[in-house]
Amino acid sequence: MPPMKYAVAAVAVAGSLRLLCILLFILTFSAAAQAPGDFRVALVIGNSAYAAAPLLNPANDARAMGDTLRGLGFSVIELRDGSKGQMADAINQLRDRLKGRQGIGMLYYAGHGVQVDLRNYMVPVDARLRSSADVPAQSVDVGQVIDAFKLAGNRMNIVVLDACRDNPFGGATTGRGLAPLDAPSGTFLAYATAPGNVAEDGDAKSGNGLYTQYLLLELKKPMARIEDVFKRVRFAVRKASAGRQIPWESTSLEEDFQFNDGRVVAVAKPAADILLAAFNQEQQDWGRIKDSRNADDFYAFLARYPSGPIAEAANAKLDELVASNLVVQGAGADRKDVPYSVARYRLGDEFEVRIASNTSSSFNQTGVVRSVRDGKVLVELKAAATGPVPMRMLYDPQGGFVGMPDIFTHTPASYLAPSGLLQVGQAWKTGYEQEYLNKALTDALGKTVAVGQDRVVARERVSVPAGTFDAFRIESESTSVSKNMTLRITATRWVVPELPEPVKSETVTTEGMFKTIRATRELVRYTRAAESADVQRVSLDQASRDAQARDNQRQAWTVLMSRAQAGDAAAMADVAKRFEEGRGMAVDFTQAVEWYRKSAQAGRPAGMGGLGAMYYNAKTGAKDAVLAGQWWRKGAQAGDGRSMAGLAILYEAGEGGMPKDAALSIDWLGKAVATGDPRALTRMAFRLRDGQGVEKDLRKSFDMARQAAEQDSPGGHYALGWAYYKGLGVAQDEEKAAVEFARAAEGGIPNAMNDLGTLYQRGAGGLPLDPDKAMEWFRKAAALGQVNAIDNVKKMQERGVR
Repeated sequence: MPPMKYAVAAVAVAGSLRLLCILLFILTFSAAAQAPGDFRVALVIGNSAYAAAPLLNPANDARAMGDTLRGLGFSVIELRDGSKGQMADAINQLRDRLKGRQGIGMLYYAGHGVQVDLRNYMVPVDARLRSSADVPAQSVDVGQVIDAFKLAGNRMNIVVLDACRDNPFGGATTGRGLAPLDAPSGTFLAYATAPGNVAEDGDAKSGNGLYTQYLLLELKKPMARIEDVFKRVRFAVRKASAGRQIPWESTSLEEDFQFNDGRVVAVAKPAADILLAAFNQEQQDWGRIKDSRNADDFYAFLARYPSGPIAEAANAKLDELVASNLVVQGAGADRKDVPYSVARYRLGDEFEVRIASNTSSSFNQTGVVRSVRDGKVLVELKAAATGPVPMRMLYDPQGGFVGMPDIFTHTPASYLAPSGLLQVGQAWKTGYEQEYLNKALTDALGKTVAVGQDRVVARERVSVPAGTFDAFRIESESTSVSKNMTLRITATRWVVPELPEPVKSETVTTEGMFKTIRATRELVRYTRAAESADVQRVSLDQASRDAQARDNQRQAWTVLMSRAQAGDAAAMADVAKRFEEGRGMAVDFTQAVEWYRKSAQAGRPAGMGGLGAMYYNAKTGAKDAVLAGQWWRKGAQAGDGRSMAGLAILYEAGEGGMPKDAALSIDWLGKAVATGDPRALTRMAFRLRDGQGVEKDLRKSFDMARQAAEQDSPGGHYALGWAYYKGLGVAQDEEKAAVEFARAAEGGIPNAMNDLGTLYQRGAGGLPLDPDKAMEWFRKAAALGQVNAIDNVKKMQERGVR
């Protein structure tokens, strides 16, 4: 949590109510001292013409980006559909033009990009990647460009990678999408989507990839600061993709830059009154939308204030209203290459901290998450020094501190770390207004306003009584102004993604020139509550969650359908998938077929895979394996995992004009698994479990099922549930099995419905003994033709259960 929480603890020790108003952070960002930055060179590369997996728009993206950057005063080296040799020559040209000029260097790359061992590679059109060993030899390491910038002696570097398209190279990579990198000194890194995930290539009608469409628009706006440009692009892409794609940036810049006039501006700390004035302006607009359930209100707010002190609160509100639907690439990769975000409290979490200050002796304080209701999390803190009555702290669903019941409120909430990604170099402004709920405090202090800025400065090991942690170090400075008092606060806190509490914090609070309070807080222990189905169900008030979910679905559906109707092939495929699976609506195969067909005809690989499945599964009328095979062949050539899995089915059965060939079937299934396709992962999990065409391996089977379930695949949930139920490749755990069976049953898997009914019938897996509930699930499964369920319904009826 923010330093406010720890300042409150110090207050309790010191016995001074005034320190209840100690709050957040200021370190910040402003303009002063201009310096020339006229010499600017950009290398622009767009690769589309891949032999095995061509892309629609990167060459178009490069052409448009080159034209735009020339209009902004850049000297541009432009390369489209480049071989490895041509790309290497272009990098050398870039280095030579910039050398000794102390200029601004920029790389823009659109095309296929992969990672191997946490290094990112741009893939030339002549690459033929079959294994990870081929990648360094046949591709171009992004690090070569950064090295060229270093050799040139640039004062500023900008790297933009629109290179996280669907990965057709499968086993040639060792991680998902691109790997996260800390920006080298003087460098701004921008990714089209969060590392490890997939960016949309757009379609023929749009003419550009989704990310580049919005980047081109923002670059042309007058007085566009580099930070604001990329933040606005992030919000626009997130909205347009309905959360499937969220861009990401990492920066180590100590100067600001404006694209459209080339100004480079030194960073200096602004006066507190300037920050307070900016916060007051934003706060007026925030007050009008803070309780809104319409995500568009917060997108509009962020478009106006992309880097303001309330931006993180608006981001957190979006996270609450609009679930992220990021498309994960190569789901089999280790999660070490995925960016970090801070954990949320769970009901029942317990922790203990050691607090020391220069105003009192040290003491231990315990905390427990007591309740989660009305969308708020209540944490009680207690120590001998504070007396028998615990301090109660309230947090919002995203972990933001919103105040102490009956004492004060924060508007907006303040956060331990920014929502979503956590990366060295990140900086964000903070601000809130604190209003007291006690008349005596209100009369004495009035309202308190706090503003500041935080920055993630390093990733380092830190040792505390709870152990040694690999933590992010966040430094902050802030100013808190109330009726008769101004406080200056500097703080350092060490945060780990796995815990909602910092493992350590150091705070220095100064009032005027004389009084200074120094406090240290170290984690002694933290016990996470089990993430059981019951805990998940009470993570928010159920009625509030249900209403929120319905509202989110309506908003996401409206955005998605409008994009599909406008000709967006990716959106068409997503619409079709929702109709096919009945997500947020009734299953409608007629609509699914229609939208899959439109998407496939527009060239979308996912549309081809879906349309093939519709033909094969007789959702278009009679089963047509030949047409299914034709579409699956096209989709597989374009890198679609579902299409590859479909070809595996055809070769296994000898259908659709394909010969019956077990080896080819396994080969295609393996290729589909390498793309992370959840259906392929599920099929491979069962093959590995049974030793069907592959060597039996229960542990690998479990891992495949888990990866499919992580993508919310109903089949994956069932496979994972069965592994837990029988103890196959993992310790037997009927409670975990029940959770997975429930998810699979809700996703329409008949076997899962029957097995869930069996658990209710037995009162097993943490479920109550409930014959009526068991009968309900047996009937649902029986209606779908599940043989065991039909028998179970008869047996239950014989026992008098109706």
